[in-house]
Amino acid sequence: MLFVCEKGTFQNALLKAAHAVSNKTTIPALEGLLLTLDNTLSVTGYNLETGIRTNIEVDARQPGEIVVSAKLLADIVRKMPDCLITFESTDKNSVKLTGGMTEFNIIGMPASDYPEFPSVSEDNIDNAGQIFIKQSTLKAIIDQVSHAISSRDDQKLYNGALFDVTGEKLSVVALDGVRMAIRHETVRSETEGNTRFIVPGTALSEIDKIIGDCDDEVTVSVGSKHILFSIGATTVVSRLLSGDFMDYRNVLPKSCVMTVTVDRREMIDCIERLSLLISEKLKTPIRCVFEGKSVRLFCNTALGSAQDEVAMSGGGDRVEVGFNGKYLLDSLRAAGVDEVKMELSSSVSPCVIRPVEGDDFILLVLPVRLKNE
Repeated sequence: MLFVCEKGTFQNALLKAAHAVSNKTTIPALEGLLLTLDNTLSVTGYNLETGIRTNIEVDARQPGEIVVSAKLLADIVRKMPDCLITFESTDKNSVKLTGGMTEFNIIGMPASDYPEFPSVSEDNIDNAGQIFIKQSTLKAIIDQVSHAISSRDDQKLYNGALFDVTGEKLSVVALDGVRMAIRHETVRSETEGNTRFIVPGTALSEIDKIIGDCDDEVTVSVGSKHILFSIGATTVVSRLLSGDFMDYRNVLPKSCVMTVTVDRREMIDCIERLSLLISEKLKTPIRCVFEGKSVRLFCNTALGSAQDEVAMSGGGDRVEVGFNGKYLLDSLRAAGVDEVKMELSSSVSPCVIRPVEGDDFILLVLPVRLKNE
């Protein structure tokens, strides 16, 4: 195997694929990257759950494939001078990298040791088929729902986000027991009927690092066990989570007694100020009183007390409710618009956050019972 490549191009490919490399594994090859050279160079990282493969143009001299330690190879290339790098491997799995006056000789592993990279071929694509979505749209979806993906080991099914496809309507849902996030989008779709599948949060996190804020399309191909995201020259494949996701529509309150509009940034700033008195040891809720033309916020801990106020429009019956400050902040930050509409029913009912116009997203936060209740 022999090729010549510009350092920056090679380094970027290594960094992308390395996101899917296992840090702790009993299979040594999974700590490495699989390099496959034909007309182009393919760099693959895979941890048996999520895989990333990216292709780059190189000066291909001799085809071949080899596995090389991901950390060592990335570190070597990063420290090499800014010039063309020559990569050469032998049948005995030795690797020589040269660039300018610099030369490294390291030991690789045979490509036969590397597990087979999952594929989502036409034979394996189920009724979900394919959907096509702009990179900027997919990034916005991930940014808006990721805070509500559970990280608990006893909630494996909710360690991912549900993709609910009905024709060209896509709803992406995440919930962790105290928060829920729903994002609605219109996508280009090649599906048969309605379909639902659950994508692990770890895979969505890696995709978020790769995609850009552009109109280039991502092709999402869904198989019976795996999902594949084609992002330009890069492919991300992940095992799907299996199980019956909660009927998220029934979680939403059917009515509310107060609907108000607040400036999202002002609300965030206010909660951040009060949260200065809250720590891991002092998990005190923030008391919110929605009444008249403002929402008054209070916090009282062993460190002291604080109060603040944010103007609001709209109205309804007075509502006093407590929230975990972090959870409410996460939802407000995820909204990403100037103003939000907050719907409240009682001190023990969820708060629903929506855009003032349209229905692009729905964010839900469960309250914390206050001590005097």
